[in-house]
Amino acid sequence: MFERNDTKTTGLDGLAVRPAQSGFPQLIDADPVMPIPSADFNHLSLDVEGLAAAPDGSYWISDEYGPYIYRFSADGHLIHTIQPPAAFLPMDENGDLTFTSDDDPATGRAANSGFEGLTLDYDSKILYAMLQAATIQDGGDDKSTSSFTRLVAYDVSDDTKRPALVGEWVVPLPRSNSKGNTRKCSEILFVSKNVFFALSRDGDGRGGKPIFSVFAKATDIHGTKYDDPANPVAPKGKLDKSITPATYVSFVDYIDDDQLARFGLHNGGDDDETLIVGKWESLALAPAGDPSFPDDYFLFTAADNDFISTHGVSLGVPFDAGKDVDNQISSPPLDPHPSVQMSSKEPSVTEKRSLDDVAVLDKERNGEDVLAESDYTEEQYKQILRKIDRYLLPLMWVAYGVQQADKTGISTQAVFGIREDTGLVGQQFSWLSTIFYLAYMIFEFPSSYMMQRVSVGKTLSVLMFLWGIIVLCTGFGNVLDVAASTLCLTFWFSLSARNFADLMALRFLQGAFECTISPSFLLIIATWYKTQEHSLRSIIWGTANAGFGIITNLCMYAIGLHAQRHGGLAAWKGISFFLGAITIVLSVFCWFLLGTPREVSWISPEERRIVQARIVNNRTGTDAQKRREWKKDQIIEAFTDPSTWFLFCSQILAALPNGGVTSFGNLVYKSFGFTSLETVLYNIPRDGASIIWFLFVGWASSRYPNIRFFLMLFAILPGFIGMLAMALLPDDLSYRWIKFGMFLMTMTVNVNGLMLWLFIPSNIAGRTKKSIVSSILFVGYCTGNAAGSQFFRAKDAPRYVPAIIACAICLALQFLFILSWRFYLVFLNRSREAAAAAQGLTPEKVKGTCPSDYPLPMDGDINEKPL
Repeated sequence: MFERNDTKTTGLDGLAVRPAQSGFPQLIDADPVMPIPSADFNHLSLDVEGLAAAPDGSYWISDEYGPYIYRFSADGHLIHTIQPPAAFLPMDENGDLTFTSDDDPATGRAANSGFEGLTLDYDSKILYAMLQAATIQDGGDDKSTSSFTRLVAYDVSDDTKRPALVGEWVVPLPRSNSKGNTRKCSEILFVSKNVFFALSRDGDGRGGKPIFSVFAKATDIHGTKYDDPANPVAPKGKLDKSITPATYVSFVDYIDDDQLARFGLHNGGDDDETLIVGKWESLALAPAGDPSFPDDYFLFTAADNDFISTHGVSLGVPFDAGKDVDNQISSPPLDPHPSVQMSSKEPSVTEKRSLDDVAVLDKERNGEDVLAESDYTEEQYKQILRKIDRYLLPLMWVAYGVQQADKTGISTQAVFGIREDTGLVGQQFSWLSTIFYLAYMIFEFPSSYMMQRVSVGKTLSVLMFLWGIIVLCTGFGNVLDVAASTLCLTFWFSLSARNFADLMALRFLQGAFECTISPSFLLIIATWYKTQEHSLRSIIWGTANAGFGIITNLCMYAIGLHAQRHGGLAAWKGISFFLGAITIVLSVFCWFLLGTPREVSWISPEERRIVQARIVNNRTGTDAQKRREWKKDQIIEAFTDPSTWFLFCSQILAALPNGGVTSFGNLVYKSFGFTSLETVLYNIPRDGASIIWFLFVGWASSRYPNIRFFLMLFAILPGFIGMLAMALLPDDLSYRWIKFGMFLMTMTVNVNGLMLWLFIPSNIAGRTKKSIVSSILFVGYCTGNAAGSQFFRAKDAPRYVPAIIACAICLALQFLFILSWRFYLVFLNRSREAAAAAQGLTPEKVKGTCPSDYPLPMDGDINEKPL
């Protein structure tokens, strides 16, 4: 190539400068200050990195020394030079330009980190260039802080004018997982408006990772104070809060061991001809030529070997660099089609899986970043996990415990006289439980739809406040008195007994409001935690049923003891006031602290990005997805997958005994020969044992793969034995402690209801699909609980032997259903492994490459077809 006066360019380091030509920058052919080796060797120094060809045969090149962009004619003569803003230019402490690549300047591009990427939008005639890493003032002097680089855009539509800067954006480069070092960008390629490919890799190792980038809704900083090096965009690597960076998303992994093995290549290990090289530095797209998919393109990339050869020749002189590094060209296989969709038509899941894996192509993503897990360090992930646990788990534990106490408190109220004081007869007490769960079922579908459209945390808080009012009102008089009491008009006159109709109305409303808590909690867990963390975290808040039950039982014991000794307010009314009050207070805390990552204020924007990057490999959808979008294909799959109905039937069979025991358990307990106060007090050992069992199950399911089904099957056995023993043992006071032990054993089955729910966040992809299956499962839960309370007929009181036998039968059927489900999943798993082996893939690779709409479970449980 030639510069002015037909002088040849050189690749020597730019140790000196040539002054700017007269007329710069007004005249298009006047040069700025230029890098040269020395005053005695006045040749333009170029370290060429990027290349973009113009339709007329001329071309632009970008280099690292300037960093400048040069346009050359088709015969290789310099036409003009583009100098970027001062923030890009390498300057020393005195503000003088210094182009050497040996040392970092005081400001501007870092050494050997100039314009590596150059690409042209041929339709709009906009030329884009991107620095390899951050400028010095933006943290570019350190690998751990150099991730915020800059992209510039120049209008090259008029050959008679100097190209004008029309855009400038901050781009967050990925970072390695181990050390947190920036993966510098070696190349960019324009794909469509706001969409680019970028090639980022670890400059120290062999192998690389191309990244799919979307520069959408990012802050355009061209012409602002940030073009002055005195105003960095990311001082010490911390991005200015006023700047929204571009989105950067993982797309294709070049060092995937299983994919490399299919072509006889490997990453790391022996240095031989099958070793994939490290310096991948170019990208190109070519039409696939498939008439069935006319918008498909092959992605090609090539590597730079840096002239490392044992038989090289330079300027006619042979040299030996000590080893041979091949030039390599690759076209990554993108299943099911090695394609990149470039048309404006939105691809379907089956047609364009490759794009479905990078949901950022949707232009209505509200600017939400979708990151790679490698973008942050393990220490950052540990810190954010500790913060998440600290804020969420205690609040969820208390909230779940409170709703359980509110729901089942009527069982304790029964032993303190609510049936007698309200004139309940026959099956009326059973109907108080049935109507609660019928409301649960009726309002579950609307509530799931609502959770798609509104803030999860705020909505749950409002509903919690409302059901707290309902529980509080259970202790008041008739409905008219309730309305008056809420206005503080006739509070003291409302503490009279009520009738069956009033209790039915209140229990219906309570069920309608409470039905949202479990699906809301599962959605929250799915948006904060990795899949393998779901079981333990859900089990932790699930222990609140027993853990908070200990607290409430002690409080209700105290309320009952006070009523027994001092009279006055009936104990069952006092229990309503106590439970309702703590629910209302707790709803205020939930308003401010509970929700998905998008909703809460106790994490910073950067922490929110870290949370998103942590869970990106869940492949089950993220909180970044649009709330208002219901996907028809996911709805169909939810209703047609057999596993959905295995879940449904198993849940019904778990809920049938639960519905009866939660309402009548204390009455059965009392029939052993205990007093009302003893009945409440002796529930505490059962709750304590339940906590230990729940924690063990959570620990075991997180630690050991393929164990959840075995834990559920084992949990049924003690419950089945306990139920049969309580039904068959003689009605004799001498057996009351044996019956107490048998009743204690039944607590093991309670974990199965929660374990079934845990298949939703860990094994189901897509927010719509999660919501639909959650609703189906809730129908089973509500149907079972509503029917289960009807097992306990008034004529069978006080022992309710037929009902207890019915519960034992349900447990036996549940055992058979869960066992059959596991056999079905094993069959699917083996079929998938056989198909994978036929394609040369391991089961783990099938799991890892499964598209985001169809993830496989991440916790090691049977690799079933996802629900």
